[in-house]
Amino acid sequence: MSELELAVLGFPSAKKDGAALSFRTHKTLALLVYLAIEPGLHARTKLTSLFWPDSTEAQGRSILRTTLFYLRQALGASAHTSAYLQVTRDALGLAPEIKIALDINILQRALGAATDSTKGKELQLCQKLEKALSLYRGPFLDGLSLGDLPAFDEWARIQRAFWHHQVDRVFDQLSRLLLESGEVTRAREIAMRWIAHEPGNEAGHRRLMQVYIATGDQQAALDVYHAYRVQLARESDTGPTPEMEALAARLRSESKATTRGKRTAVAVATPATSPLEIPLVGRRVEVATLTTGFYAVNDGMMQVVLVEGEAGIGKTKLVSAFLDWAAAQGADVLRGRAFETGGRLPYGPLIEALRSRLERENAPEDLLSDVWLTELSRILPELQERYPDLPQPLIEGTEGAGRLFEAIVQLGEALARKAPLLLFLDDLQWADVATEDVLAYATRRWTDLHTRILLVLAVRREDLLSGQRNYLQKLKQAPFTRHLELGPLARDEVVHLVTHLARAQPGLAWEQNNSESSPVTRFGHWLFQETDGHPLFLVEMIRALLERGVLDLRPSAQQGWVLDVTSAARDTHALQGVLPPSVREIIRLRLARFTSEAQDLLLAAAVLEDQGIFEALCQVADLGETRGLQALDEVLHGRIVQEAGEQRPGYYIFAHDKVRTIVYAEAGEARRRVFHKRAFQVLQAMAASKAEISRHALAAGLLEPAASLCIQAADEAMAVFAVQDAIVLYERARQLLRERRGPQDLLHSLNPLEVQQLYTQLGLAYQLRDEWEKAKGLYEELLAFAGKLQNPLLECAALIRLAGVATGPDFDLYAVKKLLLQARQLAEVHGDLAGVAEATWNLAQLGSYSWDPVQFGSRERWMHTVQALGRADLIARSVRGVRANAHLLKGTEWVAHSSANEAARYAEEAHALYAQLGNQVMEADCLCLVASANIEAGWPKKAIQAAQEALSISLKRKDPWRQIWSTLLLAWSLQECGDYAKALQHCQEACQSARTWGFSPLLCEGLFTLGTIHGAFFQLEKARAAYEEAQIVQAGLSSSVYIEVLLTRLCAIAVLTRDWEQACKMARQALDIREQVVLYPTGLWRWYEIEALLRDGEEERTILDIQRFSQWIGNNQRYQIPYLRSQAVLRQWQGKKEQAMAYLEEAAALAERLGLPAEGWPIYAALGELSLEVGKPEQSQHAFARSVAIIEELAAQIADPALRQDFLQAPHVRSVLDQQTIGPQ
Repeated sequence: MSELELAVLGFPSAKKDGAALSFRTHKTLALLVYLAIEPGLHARTKLTSLFWPDSTEAQGRSILRTTLFYLRQALGASAHTSAYLQVTRDALGLAPEIKIALDINILQRALGAATDSTKGKELQLCQKLEKALSLYRGPFLDGLSLGDLPAFDEWARIQRAFWHHQVDRVFDQLSRLLLESGEVTRAREIAMRWIAHEPGNEAGHRRLMQVYIATGDQQAALDVYHAYRVQLARESDTGPTPEMEALAARLRSESKATTRGKRTAVAVATPATSPLEIPLVGRRVEVATLTTGFYAVNDGMMQVVLVEGEAGIGKTKLVSAFLDWAAAQGADVLRGRAFETGGRLPYGPLIEALRSRLERENAPEDLLSDVWLTELSRILPELQERYPDLPQPLIEGTEGAGRLFEAIVQLGEALARKAPLLLFLDDLQWADVATEDVLAYATRRWTDLHTRILLVLAVRREDLLSGQRNYLQKLKQAPFTRHLELGPLARDEVVHLVTHLARAQPGLAWEQNNSESSPVTRFGHWLFQETDGHPLFLVEMIRALLERGVLDLRPSAQQGWVLDVTSAARDTHALQGVLPPSVREIIRLRLARFTSEAQDLLLAAAVLEDQGIFEALCQVADLGETRGLQALDEVLHGRIVQEAGEQRPGYYIFAHDKVRTIVYAEAGEARRRVFHKRAFQVLQAMAASKAEISRHALAAGLLEPAASLCIQAADEAMAVFAVQDAIVLYERARQLLRERRGPQDLLHSLNPLEVQQLYTQLGLAYQLRDEWEKAKGLYEELLAFAGKLQNPLLECAALIRLAGVATGPDFDLYAVKKLLLQARQLAEVHGDLAGVAEATWNLAQLGSYSWDPVQFGSRERWMHTVQALGRADLIARSVRGVRANAHLLKGTEWVAHSSANEAARYAEEAHALYAQLGNQVMEADCLCLVASANIEAGWPKKAIQAAQEALSISLKRKDPWRQIWSTLLLAWSLQECGDYAKALQHCQEACQSARTWGFSPLLCEGLFTLGTIHGAFFQLEKARAAYEEAQIVQAGLSSSVYIEVLLTRLCAIAVLTRDWEQACKMARQALDIREQVVLYPTGLWRWYEIEALLRDGEEERTILDIQRFSQWIGNNQRYQIPYLRSQAVLRQWQGKKEQAMAYLEEAAALAERLGLPAEGWPIYAALGELSLEVGKPEQSQHAFARSVAIIEELAAQIADPALRQDFLQAPHVRSVLDQQTIGPQ
């Protein structure tokens, strides 16, 4: 017997022989969990009361049988599954011999081994405990939602509390063993995870303090104590235990002469020239806001903190100090930063943050499935190198952008499941639009998912663009956002800062030194007056005074380095002439003290900005390695440049952007151009991003390579859906093309294919931003340029793109056709096969909308053209395009629906081609088209098979769009076959998924389908509710098709409830739309509208509508049924009852032939009533008998007793069943 693996710590999952099992319902999985944890046999009545408390005994037994069937399906082939279950008439359980590996059992055994441990086995015990801890993914059955089940919920609550305590014990035992074994780094990690697991557990905080004490970092231990005390006061108005208070008191006593060197010590060579590290002072309210946000995240609420302020005000310092604290609490901290210069890689700040985090992750594939890693590889290409078997991302356009955004969301969610996640993005005012777009999407999704993530954004107000201001204004209004606006320090805070530096004891009460007569206070007041409390000015002023010798640093054995302000404080008036008035001048004076080599290195750093690795700095500054090292030491010692840190090891950046700005500005145009030319050459050799290289080419005056690189960089941006950033780059290239530089026209120096790429891609970008006029102007400019060059390839491309624009808001189908025919003719004359294929494919798409026959010759000739190109991708796309336009010419009328069988054939051919290409996404897409065509043709059983295949591929690839689409097609097909219960289940699942993913078009389709299925049960209020929700969703889609379909469905509901006023109103509005707008024909419920229109006195328009409907559907059998029923209603209204009966008989026979019982029984019922009216009782009896037989067959397929009862007791069904009882009159 195969072994089962069952994980219940976190959302439950099961595997058999290493392969994940899939369960039809959550209750099926929950039943397996319960039986595995509670061994032995359980009475069926007990299980039904646990899982279906509101059901009757009979209903409960029936549902339990169904659930056991689902469980057997999930466990494997029926020949073997009986061995897993032990079933009697009144009880059931798992077979005693079954082998189940439960994560909680592994955890319990590890705890038992630790409790009974003996000396010398610490390593083995640690390994067992670490293995147990690796299985912990969250609380017991976390996220499993089963509805209102009181008994089961109580059982789960008890289990959850017990295993939560057991996990606490694992953290305790493991951190103790690691600490005792000297593994302090690992012990700290485990202690932090313990605190994240149980923030209110004092033992975890005390263990972390013990770890810090073991490393000699008493201050860090005290920080843990203070954080825990604040947490207790906030949550329960209590304090730590006496034991913890005693430990903290001992630490305070022992650490009076010790400071945390990395925070307060000054690494100096001589006191006269050494910079001073300024501590964080003030900002109590701001720190409290950040910590409150952190605690909210710990409680499962996604939070955003927006930190605004001008340059140098202390945003980064404040947030960095907070992040250090949060990391000590067990948070996972990610940092990214945007940079000032243009041409950045899209998503730059996010890439920096995510790249460094994934590099630290041993196995990213354990965090995310391949489908999401594939999407992330668009912006993190190193994932493809790390995992060579990872598929290439295939989906493009809006759907591709959505998948990339969702991949980022899923990564954040996966990381946050392990520990609270803090994502800090600095200098957001320089971020690209793509970063803002993904943040807007991610914050919504993380909020919905209750992701434990705190997003901290730092931004300079003065450098914001108008679009960014709008984005941030919306962000501020969001309920999850906390807003901080940093201003200068107050006078008292500046005095506090000076006191801190002068005493070098952060814990000393500064009030002892703040009398007006003290030197510290006098100097603090002067410093505030000169700087207005601006942190950057404060820092630069103090450093400048140190360099001038006005202030002094002296060592203290007890207090480290102490700032001596005595001399400066004696006569603050004498300081007025010591320094220039502006901070810019202060910085310039400091820079002037550096050697020429150091100044060259600084300019190289200013030019390279975030690309400043040592080798590049030396090459751009034209310094050898030895002189480069000396210059680097000089600027590092002067605290002008600093290491970028763990996020970007090996890189050097300016300590402050204002300093970089001054260095760059003071260099002069000529020097900057030379340095940019070197940077261009260096970065080309380093294979840096095209956007980065293009910036240097442009600044160096290298216009031709700059234009080419801008186009390539924009293409890269489009590939990752950063449309606005691509527009900026394309426009930069276009501007270069339009400007003349000397006798050479740059436009003519580029390859025509590059020009085509520029204009077509820029136009596409504008179309994606709904800026149609700009796109049109571009294509017209390209067309004129093609004519000047006499280049037919460019001219054809321009015409096809202009046709695309004509399908925009104006939807000028005549202009589209004219342009495409012109393009195809031009391509044919010049032997441009690709142009012929592209133009013809677009003409085929046009036919799907215009119902206008395009005489493009036989499909065989078209397919021969694309096959001659030898491009399998174009062949597959073309075949799929034929399916989209698989209509027939019939005389002069364009016939829709009539060739649904042909459409299915082409979709199947396209499916085979995509299968050969290995493109599973498009395989599933084509299978959905196969299913749709078969539904349209009236072959629902074929549609079921295709939809199931598409669903299987989509589930395997975790493709949510096609998973939902195929499920909806499956639901519709099942409804057509009369399997209402399964159809309802699939449709409800699809609608919920569409809501979760935010797929509005699919949700709209799903709600239409849901309403139809409820209508089949005659649950008319539920049907109306589904349609009304669809009405809300479709309001954001602006589609006449959706509006007309909605009106049609609501009209049918009104007719069935005999609300003729509402029915007439809906039918009239739907008819108005059909008469004014060319639509893809709908009409499966047209006879309801026909009756309403006739009652409304619209007989003439009704007749014309039926005629149009007949032309539209051609010889399509499925749509013949509503057409025949509509004719029957019209003839009956006109008093031609015999003709009406003939139409109904033909419709009934057609429904029988196609296997559509849901259509059949109402037709027979209508035929029975009409037969009675014309005095044909025997024919009426026969019709009613057939209607009753079909109803009984449909009812037998409904497993749910409640649903079956609803169906059979519906008035419309009941009236037919009663006819059988009454018999002919």
